[in-house]
Amino acid sequence: MNVGKLLVISTTLFSIQASAVVCEAQLQTQRGRSIQDFIGQGPTQSNACARAIRDCKIAQKELLSEGRNRKSECVVMSSTPGNGGVVTRPTRPSRPTVPTIPTRPIPPVNNGGYYGELGHLERTIATGGTQARRYAVEELKEYTSLKALVIAVKALSDSDYYVRVAAQKSVSVLKSDLDLSRMSVSVIHEMSALITSGSQSVRLEAVKIVGMVETAQGILTVIDSLSDSDYYVRVAAQKSLDMLIQSYDFDSEIRINLSTYSNLALTANTNIRKKSVQMIGKANILRALPTVIKANNDSDYYVRVEASKVLNNMMNDQEIHHLPHQVLNTIKNMYYGSAKNIRMAVVKVLGATKEYSARNVLFEALDDSDYYVRVAARNALNNM
Repeated sequence: MNVGKLLVISTTLFSIQASAVVCEAQLQTQRGRSIQDFIGQGPTQSNACARAIRDCKIAQKELLSEGRNRKSECVVMSSTPGNGGVVTRPTRPSRPTVPTIPTRPIPPVNNGGYYGELGHLERTIATGGTQARRYAVEELKEYTSLKALVIAVKALSDSDYYVRVAAQKSVSVLKSDLDLSRMSVSVIHEMSALITSGSQSVRLEAVKIVGMVETAQGILTVIDSLSDSDYYVRVAAQKSLDMLIQSYDFDSEIRINLSTYSNLALTANTNIRKKSVQMIGKANILRALPTVIKANNDSDYYVRVEASKVLNNMMNDQEIHHLPHQVLNTIKNMYYGSAKNIRMAVVKVLGATKEYSARNVLFEALDDSDYYVRVAARNALNNM
């Protein structure tokens, strides 16, 4: 009796397995390139394909969370019944023909996986002939990843004009397809090395890319490029900084790294000093007042003008009446033995604080050697 039941159950399971439908789905890039294959199995075609698509959607979400393949899609490729006959097989998008044959063949697809293929392309770009390099660089745009973008940017310094043109096209496509803000830390890390050691075209593109990360963490990576030897790199750095300054975390970035920005405002290249003063002013950090006061005596006219604007804005802030004692004492001590512009700035700031303890310094400033400082001291005392 038990043997008979076992036979019936075994026969039923075999029948179900034999009649199950297998469905293949594929995660593809916007251009129809395969990223990953998925197999679903079920009693009906719709059930099997639903399982395959479900697994594909999970993988797609993982890629999106990494900022990769924002325009990827899940496509059903085929479904096969238990008897082995193919039910459907949509035609895959045809790949564009390549006019030239590489002098060194590219290894076949899926040899070593997604990043293995990128590694083969990278080696071809580094050691292949002109046509092979051009073909490999053109292929990079099919690999929507940060690694592919880095390889493409490096290829901008290739000795061959057409390879450089192909590299620029791949860079443009990858920048559009990648969500650089989701991988901002990795982007900043990868581009920082290219900004400092690459050729002019590589530095230029790396600076532009950092400007797209939408986080102020990229500022310190880009700001040194304001002193780059190339004019166009300096212009790109200025534009990137203007975008990064609008980031949601700008104020916190300046506060956390205030000592670094204060040093840049006083010791770096002229363009960097001016931009650093401007950013300190935009963040409106009053404990940076001593730095702004010193910048009023900068050797460069435009830095002094920017520092004067920032100082006036800070003095109009209501919080200036509640300066920390340490900052207030530092400012008072700056009056003694300093240049005329610094003394003038100190007197104006002390007057704006309306701090009673600042009166002693202002009384001494009434006898300052400079006429305008004496007038500013008198006005400050009258407003207290």
